Amino acid sequence: MGANPSGGQGGDGRKRRVYAGLLGLGTLGALLALLVNATREHPAPLIGGATVGVTVIFALLAGLTATGRVRLAVLEWVLMVVLAAVVVGNLVHGLYWAPGDPGAVDGARAATHWLPVLFVVAYIALDAQRAATAAMVLIALVVVVAAPSYILAADGVSGLGSAEEFVQVVLAYGVTLVALSFFAGMPQRLVRWREAADEMRVLAFSDALTGLANRRWAEEQLDLELARAARYGGEFAVILIDIDHFKRLNDAYGHAAGDAVLAGLAKTLRRSLRATDQVARWGGEEFVVLAPETPLSGAVDVAEALRREVAAATFDGRPGITISLGVAARRTGDTHESLLARADAALYRAKAAGRDAVAAAPEDAATAVRTTLAAG
Repeated sequence: MGANPSGGQGGDGRKRRVYAGLLGLGTLGALLALLVNATREHPAPLIGGATVGVTVIFALLAGLTATGRVRLAVLEWVLMVVLAAVVVGNLVHGLYWAPGDPGAVDGARAATHWLPVLFVVAYIALDAQRAATAAMVLIALVVVVAAPSYILAADGVSGLGSAEEFVQVVLAYGVTLVALSFFAGMPQRLVRWREAADEMRVLAFSDALTGLANRRWAEEQLDLELARAARYGGEFAVILIDIDHFKRLNDAYGHAAGDAVLAGLAKTLRRSLRATDQVARWGGEEFVVLAPETPLSGAVDVAEALRREVAAATFDGRPGITISLGVAARRTGDTHESLLARADAALYRAKAAGRDAVAAAPEDAATAVRTTLAAG
């Protein structure tokens, strides 16, 4: 993906702004180092020249980054190479090139303090495994460069201090790497934990056989819909569905055939319902449909359409599967238990009427008629 002159989008844009700010600070730091070297009694030409080069590079990268004229991947690799060269160059200069120069020795010691910055850049630029590898290579490089200075020192103390002190510094680098590895992997772990939590929730509220929501989910949704309807004065209805003669089907053809019919019916219901309706398996051969913003008459129409759709369908190669449906609408003060009790009573009436039928709760129908007359 090419650079975006506006600073990128999303995470790339934020990362670009952070880099531009850091490079600006790095430029100021390099200028300060250049000023300190220039004001010393015996300025070090090599340090001065190297610092000028670093200043120019940082200033150039800051400008290119701020204007979006350099790709982030290129910028990150250049930063790592430049910083690594600065650290190693200061070590070589202070320990071997000018070991008697206090300023050069101080520069070598200060360079080791910047190594964790390289680690951070590596973890930003690379995936966790490659960043850890790059960081360990950098530590090994510092150890290889610094170790001869302790061997050559008569008293075992180099420009970086005693051997014990250097070992402590290297151990601190190791601890820093462990911490960075942990936090670098945190977003991925959070994503996995969130996915696992979502999967557990799906399993907790899903019916494995039909793929529909289960009774626990339906009861929670019923409470939510009733509360919403009560607060805003909206309509709400439920439809209880039962497969006719399901026990007879199981006895004649086995539970595998019954399971196939349940799964096929679930697909038919899901396909046939309106987008605003929700369906769940209530238990056994029973299903429940939640119909928000739907009066009793509208829910009866929905139920009748479902009845016809199922009667015309074939499940597992078996025609003639029918359903009975009981419909009830919300009334003031309803709980999901009272609403479902009326729907269940209506379902019983549909069964008693010969099955393959739709029945509405009689008290709901009477209430609907009285409301219509009053409105007229």
